[in-house]
Amino acid sequence: MPASGDTGRSSPVSSAGALVVAAVVGGVVAFAGLEVIAAVDWPAYNSSNVTRSLTTLGQVVSIAFLVVAALLYRYGRSAVGQLLASVIGVAGLVTVTLGMPLGATKLYLFGLSVDQQFRTEYLTRLTDSPHLSDMTYADMPPYYPAGWFWWGGRFAAARGLDGWEAYKPWAIISMAVAAAIAVVLWNRMVGTDKGAAAALAVTVATLMYASPEPYSAVLILLGVPMLATVLYALRGRSRLAGGVVDDLRGGTSWAAVAASGLFLGVCAMFYTLYAGLFAFVACLLALYLAGSGWMAARNSSRPVAEVRAARRRVVVAVGARLVAMAAVSGVLALTVWAPYLRDRLSGEAAGTGTATHYLPERGSWLPMPMFEWSLLGALTLAGLIWVVLRFRERTLAMALGVAVVAVYLFCLLSMAATAAGTTLLAFRLEPVLVAILSAAGVFAAAELGSWAVRQFGDVRTVVGVVAVAAAVAVAQGIPGHLSTDITIAYTDTDGTG
Repeated sequence: MPASGDTGRSSPVSSAGALVVAAVVGGVVAFAGLEVIAAVDWPAYNSSNVTRSLTTLGQVVSIAFLVVAALLYRYGRSAVGQLLASVIGVAGLVTVTLGMPLGATKLYLFGLSVDQQFRTEYLTRLTDSPHLSDMTYADMPPYYPAGWFWWGGRFAAARGLDGWEAYKPWAIISMAVAAAIAVVLWNRMVGTDKGAAAALAVTVATLMYASPEPYSAVLILLGVPMLATVLYALRGRSRLAGGVVDDLRGGTSWAAVAASGLFLGVCAMFYTLYAGLFAFVACLLALYLAGSGWMAARNSSRPVAEVRAARRRVVVAVGARLVAMAAVSGVLALTVWAPYLRDRLSGEAAGTGTATHYLPERGSWLPMPMFEWSLLGALTLAGLIWVVLRFRERTLAMALGVAVVAVYLFCLLSMAATAAGTTLLAFRLEPVLVAILSAAGVFAAAELGSWAVRQFGDVRTVVGVVAVAAAVAVAQGIPGHLSTDITIAYTDTDGTG
């Protein structure tokens, strides 16, 4: 879906077809990779450097595929080659980064401890039967969204696996498929060179911060590129970052509206918190666009009657698009929420739970990844600067910037809610923030590279080599960042010992 004002060179491969191919190829790459890894009797990751070495090797090869995709784009070569190289690169990165360190255990990150215990229980319940029911009490409707777990249950049943045994491969495969779809979205918006880089940055950030919670990781991978689509859907077919088309019929991209509604619906099916966040972002975008259109109409020299009519058209157009998104997402959400809502309305289901009363220490401060002393910290700081500088000029900057504001507002609302004895679990939003700013950091680096070329001549090779080296450096640090989670996967029982 094009992000007006940021669209790169168009590809002859259709959007819908490319997304289907990406999903299939991403799933095949992950499945085949996990089968190859499982065929060897590896030493445990926390007791040997063998799997560490092979993980790094796999990451380098995966990043090399993304470099090939970018080069094919730069030299105007095979669009199909760009697609396949991009998809294989990101799907392979997800597979080897998580699959290789966990190659000697049947358990996923965090084993069966803490939250992974109820997640495994939920997947097991929906493996036994596709009927929507609570993870613990079979006769109760589920309060926790069942989407990711239901599809995981179908995967486990098709493979003849127990739920606990299917958790690891399903988590990795689903994230690989999401990363594959996301890289296609990025490529369509900004071209394969910048798109592959943005997809790589978001994938690395997501693996580092959100991979223990795979259903949230899926939404982050898809959600960051979808932010631009949501903005495009709300404002209409404008080429200007702040422009709003008030022609509801001819000026609306209904395909973008439908895609945005589908994404919000998938969020509601997978994770309530992220559904709330992305819906909040959509509302803030709509409010900003309506306000901008209102002010633009007031500042014009047209007669008062025409100004009022223009204001009404802007508000109606943006509001109608937002309502259409909500309608599409609501239909999808009901596929998993209907049983609970039915019992809730009849007074038979509980209206709250212990989750909304959980407040860890990191939920009591605002996440500031851009001030951490690391390569990822530098990237997110550059991203923040780029968003502020380009907010009114670039579609992506506006979309990412409003999303950053939404995350911080959500965090502040969660802190305020503690006075009433509850919380919005805003500490879970830090991975979203890191992924958003990492994507923005890529565009900041691209502009910095263009500046370097203007100042020092053709130094594109130097810029590219440094960027690839930085990507490898951050990627190979992911297993170390997840070392505790990996160790628990080996020290918890795996069901056979």
